[in-house]
Amino acid sequence: MLLPANFKAIIAENFYDKTVSLVTKSTNSTDGWVTETANTVTGTFKGNVQFDKLAEIRSELGITEQVDISITCDPSVSIEKGDLLQYDNVTYRAVSVLPFDSHKKIAGTKWA
Repeated sequence: MLLPANFKAIIAENFYDKTVSLVTKSTNSTDGWVTETANTVTGTFKGNVQFDKLAEIRSELGITEQVDISITCDPSVSIEKGDLLQYDNVTYRAVSVLPFDSHKKIAGTKWA
């Protein structure tokens, strides 16, 4: 089967329908107490966000940490394990970032 040249663009347009923000962490020290916040958005990308079947995703990816979110996105998205991202006003830390042929799969855990 011959796929059209714009096949990836068609898939992305239809499945990557949620906006996810990449954020940076800042540290503030007050009277010996250190607090970390993630409030500076450095970029955004479109992805498919899932909150179900997380146990299957952990098993499939070999992740031992808790997984609270799974995102698939275009493989060109620049994100690495440990990066922070926000979706629906909740901040997550990427615990796994794996590239596949047609997409990138990100698994994240809630970041406090």
